[in-house]
Amino acid sequence: MDMLRTTLVLPKDVLRRAKVKAALLDKTVSELVTEALEREIADVSGISEEDLAWMRLAEPAFAFWDNPDDAVYDTL
Repeated sequence: MDMLRTTLVLPKDVLRRAKVKAALLDKTVSELVTEALEREIADVSGISEEDLAWMRLAEPAFAFWDNPDDAVYDTL
């Protein structure tokens, strides 16, 4: 799995609770956030069929940015 680094701006108490929960589950905060985000992305309730179709159509367009010239931006 390709990994990218990003920055999240979170309230202090949310990050503190995430660190505690991750430690209790013997996971990293990154693993905890990834799992939570995966669950949220998988939940399509409340999204119209038309919007889901647009999302499916748009997803391949992001592959355009996966190239050696733009790889430098993946490490910022």
